[in-house]
Amino acid sequence: MTETHRALSRADVLLVEDDPDLREAMAWLFEDEGIPLRLANGGEQALAQVAAAMPALVLLDLTMPGLQPADLVRRLRGDPRTARIPIVVLSAARDVAVRARALGADGAVAKPYDVDDLVRVVRKYLPAGL
Repeated sequence: MTETHRALSRADVLLVEDDPDLREAMAWLFEDEGIPLRLANGGEQALAQVAAAMPALVLLDLTMPGLQPADLVRRLRGDPRTARIPIVVLSAARDVAVRARALGADGAVAKPYDVDDLVRVVRKYLPAGL
């Protein structure tokens, strides 16, 4: 198994969300579901988190200060070590699926979340059995 494949087999999720209340709510949800979650409050922190340990999935809010989501996706996709990490966009925008495709993301979940739908989408990208 190559280093990239080993890194991508990690079973944690990186949530990139600037709203502290939403980060906290998601942390509780993921803990209840038994899904390891790491948090980043913006693009720069997300890049640092990915450099420290590659997640199995990145959940990315579309609106945040600092490094913009499009730039974060471009940087992740442009690096061979991170290009295959699935990215799911989170947004209250009506056209979230269209925006996600335009960014090069793998999927989208609309806010406010249907908890069951969100968990189903996340589990789709995690290794079997988690």
